[in-house]
Amino acid sequence: MRISILLSVAFILFPIWVTAQSAQPLPRELAAEIRDITTACKADEIPISALADPGVSKIDLNGDGSRDFLFDTQQVCGGSPGHGCSNRGCRFVVYKQIGPTSYQKVLDELYGLERFISISKNGRLNLIAYSAPGGFGRCQQKNRDESCDFLLSWRNGNWKWAVIQ
Repeated sequence: MRISILLSVAFILFPIWVTAQSAQPLPRELAAEIRDITTACKADEIPISALADPGVSKIDLNGDGSRDFLFDTQQVCGGSPGHGCSNRGCRFVVYKQIGPTSYQKVLDELYGLERFISISKNGRLNLIAYSAPGGFGRCQQKNRDESCDFLLSWRNGNWKWAVIQ
């Protein structure tokens, strides 16, 4: 009788333990930002993505097996200004895993709502193509009504930007 009870408990708890071991907790800063955006969306009755971690893609920047994260603020609640995005655009944020539970923010870039993100089947980030608003960040040479187009990729531990003409 005791053995069957222990086996029943083990049968119930093992899947929970495996899920907990394989679950990848988000960096604290990222989890807090998602919570702030979703709270603001809910308060303004704006629909929120049904995903567990809206706007988050698990990636591997350099193929080393690390669990890195790409966060696209537009994906949380539709890019509504004041809800992860501004009237100038939305943001990509990338966290690189530097230890078992340690992350470093390696990118925080504003884009003007237009972007293309290519992630391979094995989770490797191939490239990001995006338009950045003029007068801000890498696009300071243009005025507010213009934009700059970029290709972005991670190579040898650094971001590589290429201007699209």
